[in-house]
Amino acid sequence: MTTTLQFVNQVAIEAGELLIEHFRSRSFDTRLKGDNTAVTTADLAADRLISKAIKQYYPDDMILSEEHKTNIPLESVETPTATWIIDPLDGTTNFSLGLPIWGVLITRVMSGFPESTVQYFPLINEIYSAQIGQGATLNGKPIQVVEPENESRLSFFACCSRTHRRYKISVPYKLRVLGSAAYTYCAIARGMAILGFEATPKIWDIAGAWLLVQEAGGVIESFSGDQPFPLRGGINFAEQIYPTIAAARRNIAEHLCVNEQYLSRCFSKEIGIGPMAYLSRYRIEQAKKLLKKGEFTITQVALEVGFSSQSYFSRLFQKEMGITPSAYQRGERPSRQGQPV
Repeated sequence: MTTTLQFVNQVAIEAGELLIEHFRSRSFDTRLKGDNTAVTTADLAADRLISKAIKQYYPDDMILSEEHKTNIPLESVETPTATWIIDPLDGTTNFSLGLPIWGVLITRVMSGFPESTVQYFPLINEIYSAQIGQGATLNGKPIQVVEPENESRLSFFACCSRTHRRYKISVPYKLRVLGSAAYTYCAIARGMAILGFEATPKIWDIAGAWLLVQEAGGVIESFSGDQPFPLRGGINFAEQIYPTIAAARRNIAEHLCVNEQYLSRCFSKEIGIGPMAYLSRYRIEQAKKLLKKGEFTITQVALEVGFSSQSYFSRLFQKEMGITPSAYQRGERPSRQGQPV
């Protein structure tokens, strides 16, 4: 009987072979999408291959894809249905320019969190895979992040080209821009890079990495208030970015986090409050609009506006508004108002 990971592995290889044909023959067209990222006809062909295979063997599962379906229904967060997150070609610019680092990313999410993943980079013959609780592998052999005693001056910091345009960063490591968000995190998982940061990744760029890095013994976290997991419905993921940091150890990740204080000071000086306080107030305002509609449960509203914990959302709402979300939804109004955004 074929396991889920075996199935994903086979589909990723088939998609990779298709992409190699396009890559070597240069038989593809490239255009820019609305978010100024590139897409090729090769992306679309690989997406069709992967989606067809999933629908054939897992007909009840949902599919979230960069090139096909970029959102899932809000109500799906309360169902046990699995969701597949696909990036048929991560590193499209590399692919278009004839560079070798690009890959096929396929991840299955269960109960809101990544459960299995395969990240296949055909031209360099690397298949990274992970299953929750089973560790991470590269071409079938176990991998792990850099151990503290093995850290050297040769360890490097991998990031995207947008990193230094958006953030003030200073780290004691050599810098490498690899051109693939997924490969940045694969480099962490295999012990090649010691620290990685992507400034503007989408859910399909990081879904597999979220599992792979942790299974390899590393840490991976959102650098902003928006958490990608548990996966939430009702979001257009094509418009949602998740700045993400990964590292071999938490204290290494803090090399970057220290610099976030600089950003917070700049934000506070311009806006008057810190970025996290601003984000919380913005979320409360969005929650008020959803509560007034009366179409969603409190849990759904909390998830929709970015809170993974309903109890935390309820406490914060009551602190800001002077009334519980349930009471607000019933039409009651607070005796005192929180400060507007």
